[in-house]
Amino acid sequence: MGAAPRLYGIVATGAPVAAVLRRGPSDWCALGRWDLDTPAYATGAWIKARIAPQRCDLSPDGRWFVATVHASGADWPAGEVYEAVSHLPWLTALAAWGEGSTYTRGVHLVDEPGRCDLGTPDVGDAA
Repeated sequence: MGAAPRLYGIVATGAPVAAVLRRGPSDWCALGRWDLDTPAYATGAWIKARIAPQRCDLSPDGRWFVATVHASGADWPAGEVYEAVSHLPWLTALAAWGEGSTYTRGVHLVDEPGRCDLGTPDVGDAA
């Protein structure tokens, strides 16, 4: 029998919403949205990649999710390791910035519309 999946939660600072990240089985990760008022859970996307939960963040309003993703063998402009912004609970990168390695601090989302200190994304649109 394999190892049990690991669960991580990131709570929005300005809304009763939490992102729930599941690691496992093996190289797979899943993302979900937990409404803390209801409490309702919405299953989101699965990805065959490694996501570092300690380098993920949720926007203060609970709408946006940012993750550091390591997708071995990825063949796209952002590369194998990238920071990606998506709508919670999905993992479709609306914008992504390539990283040289997994040794990154991740990205922190702030409640300041239009602010992007990462520069132009390698994939998508930061606007």
